[in-house]
Amino acid sequence: MKYYILFGFILSFSSLYSQDIYLNRIGVKTEDIQKFCDTLKEENKYNTISFYGYSTNIQIGKGEYFYVNNDISYLYNKPNYWEAKKIDKLIFSDSVYVIKDFQSIPICIHVSGDGFGGDKYYLCITKTKKLALLKGDDFIPVTKMTLLPNKDYYLTANRFYNLIISKDKNKYFKIPTEHLIWSDDRKSFIYNNCWVNCDSNSLIYRFNLNTWKPEIICKGIIPYSYKGNRTILYFKDTIINSTKKEFVFRLELENKANDLFYQIPDSLTYWSYGDDYILPSSIEEVQIGKANLYKILLFIKRGESSSHYFFYFDKDKKLIEFRKE
Repeated sequence: MKYYILFGFILSFSSLYSQDIYLNRIGVKTEDIQKFCDTLKEENKYNTISFYGYSTNIQIGKGEYFYVNNDISYLYNKPNYWEAKKIDKLIFSDSVYVIKDFQSIPICIHVSGDGFGGDKYYLCITKTKKLALLKGDDFIPVTKMTLLPNKDYYLTANRFYNLIISKDKNKYFKIPTEHLIWSDDRKSFIYNNCWVNCDSNSLIYRFNLNTWKPEIICKGIIPYSYKGNRTILYFKDTIINSTKKEFVFRLELENKANDLFYQIPDSLTYWSYGDDYILPSSIEEVQIGKANLYKILLFIKRGESSSHYFFYFDKDKKLIEFRKE
């Protein structure tokens, strides 16, 4: 029994101090990190600085590399937009060593007063062995990458867009949604070019992984796979006799045959207005009893956004049920 206890102690000890070994190897000590953080607090005392969930005594745990996003990112010497000095520039697929606490949680520094709601920065080490801060929205945690149905690619979120990343991390493509409709052979997918604040000119694309290029399929919003991956349902609106009309259409992807699935009543809309964003409604397949139905969410036009109207259709476009919640 004592051997298991000793083995467990060694594992815990090794995990806790593995980062300290790395830091010592490149010449950075825990005291240096503590001094760096204390200096930040002193220099930015007019902007409230807090360490999420940490005391001012930094306890170092296991570190991890994070990939930066596809836009150019910078490492800073302090968390202040107007005064911070850029000490390094990063591009996609670069990595930085993010410093973690003893619970293996990245050390996040929040600065109120800069920008809407403040900014988040993560404590890290540059290639030149300098302590630095990486803005919270400028990196992709490796642990957050999701393997796609096509196992050669990852999908990862970063604010209001996502990245499709090749497994070797040499290629990426930015899309504003994680809702992808995959082809049966997993070599292409359908997606929308918007997720929030969409409009009548929003487009639905097919992205070909072999050519690494998107092609426009049609105008529309929020495509949903219908009866397999060869047909989609989607929202679309148009102006008829000075009146805005809204529809749900059905599109055959191979022959581009397009037909009306449902005309939305003038009193209802598929637009949800809330906070600072305009969000389109949703279409999803549900099972009620033994039947597979398509549930379409709608709202009262110019009415309270809290009322949800659900319409249930079968595959032949017949309205089966209506609910208000």
